[in-house]
Amino acid sequence: MNTKRPINALSYMKKFWIVALLLLVSLGVRVYQITNHTEFLGDQGRDALVIRELIMEGKWPVAGPTVGAGYYTGPFYYYLIAPSFVLFKNNPIAPAIEMSIISVAAILLFFNIATSLFGFSIAYGISLLWAMSPLMIIQDRRLWNPTSIPFFILLLICSLIWIVKDKKYWAFLTASFAAAVLFQLHYVNSISLVMAGICFIGIVYRLVKQGKGKTILPWLIAGIGIFALLSYPFISYEAQHGFKDMKGSFMTLSYTEGQLFSKRLYLTTFIGICERLISYIIALPWKIPLIIVTACIIGANLLKKKFISYMLVLWFCTGIAVLALYKDTFQPQYAYQFIPIVFLLLGGLAQGIRRLTSWPLICGLVMGIVAISWFFNNPYKTNEPDIPRLTALTDTVSSIARDTPFAFTVINSRSFTDFHVRYFLLMKNAQIVPVDDIDNMTLFVLCEAGCPKAELIEKVSVMCHTELCPLDKPVITLADWTYISTDQVGTSAVYVYKR
Repeated sequence: MNTKRPINALSYMKKFWIVALLLLVSLGVRVYQITNHTEFLGDQGRDALVIRELIMEGKWPVAGPTVGAGYYTGPFYYYLIAPSFVLFKNNPIAPAIEMSIISVAAILLFFNIATSLFGFSIAYGISLLWAMSPLMIIQDRRLWNPTSIPFFILLLICSLIWIVKDKKYWAFLTASFAAAVLFQLHYVNSISLVMAGICFIGIVYRLVKQGKGKTILPWLIAGIGIFALLSYPFISYEAQHGFKDMKGSFMTLSYTEGQLFSKRLYLTTFIGICERLISYIIALPWKIPLIIVTACIIGANLLKKKFISYMLVLWFCTGIAVLALYKDTFQPQYAYQFIPIVFLLLGGLAQGIRRLTSWPLICGLVMGIVAISWFFNNPYKTNEPDIPRLTALTDTVSSIARDTPFAFTVINSRSFTDFHVRYFLLMKNAQIVPVDDIDNMTLFVLCEAGCPKAELIEKVSVMCHTELCPLDKPVITLADWTYISTDQVGTSAVYVYKR
């Protein structure tokens, strides 16, 4: 009689519930009070308006959100969040929760990869660190296209591992799917796509040498078909416009005309990106400790002298070296593609220190790092929640307007466009007219923060309300209008004017 089977089954069930607890905690810390902590500014309003057009007019987007100097990305992000808007009647909290769920799924994929590389104990400790990282929590509940990048990077890596280790050749399909999505989410993801592509070519070459070319050929063809199908709407749009968005975005990375290469600036940018990535592990406000942690993680993986460790170090260092060449203003989301790599490198460090296989020590280190990170970066610290504030502001405007047409603009905002306010007003069926409509009799000036007295406001620049903002913004001279009243809404205000 086999007495080991019940023990193995019991061990399996324990691990199952431990992993389930990890996922529940991960989701809980992300959706807790999400209404008060989800950012909803111009970018989110723009995306919501696109989905509104899709729902109301059946207008399917063929280009996605803009990045950098106004270049369009692919439309997949809109297709990703559209079901949440439809199912929950355009409530912006629903897609924000969807982003949180996708981020928790990323943790599950990471745990799967880390377990195959480092074992259950280390994988669980690093996954818990990811789950409780305050910067990851803040990032994972943001409603914008870069939020899902770590999930699709991990799906791509996981697919390659499934092909190599488990001989699951259907993973060519998931790899193609992930690659197509990553390219549409942001052009800078091409850095990781190239690195993964090199690994992909090596895997295919190895399988062909093993005589499995005929076995994988149908899956390869199907994978190419999936990539082409997902990419077709955007590629077709770009072809009609001379591929100006793709060319422009890549030119931003490679443009050197009239610019001198500064080694000091390049090194500063390189180190700055490393610091940002390590901050997802331990969020310290000081540079030196972050640089030391980075050096320790890279050094420990090189000392392991394992192929996978070398590949991860190469992926990390090469990726950041290329990203540091970026000529436009560097944004943190450009490095989201390397977050999974950083945590995998941390797993390599943990595996290199054998004592970390002790559960109590792992838990103690994780909790200590989490406590330090939360001390410096509280993910629940909010000065003025966006969605409650916008709801109150637009409710006030709607009650004053009473179904009559009006124009509006926004001042003292963290946003560059008024799409966030416009979306909430349109959801209340407001009759918005252009600010230059000579027949319009009512003007609302919405101040979001630090609002001055009405008599101190002489003129206002009209906040951008088109997707590509002009450099010369129209100016409204308020002397041409009659001031009626000011309605204070928390720390915000609504100024009412009549022609």
